Amino acid sequence: MKSIDLKMTSVEVNAETRSLHTKWTREMVADLQSIHTENTSEIEAALMKEWRNMTRTSFRRLKVRKIYES
Repeated sequence: MKSIDLKMTSVEVNAETRSLHTKWTREMVADLQSIHTENTSEIEAALMKEWRNMTRTSFRRLKVRKIYES
């Protein structure tokens, strides 16, 4: 009977989170309305508020980095 020699190694895998980017379209509104009975204008308003806050935060970070790079 033949034998097989196996060499086992382990590899470390690191995962990180990242933000997803999307565009709010009329088709998306129609899809949400057909799936959910909730008011999509409230969902849209919440998403826009969150997007504005994220944009402001990233813009502030960029300004601070430029100050320290100078």
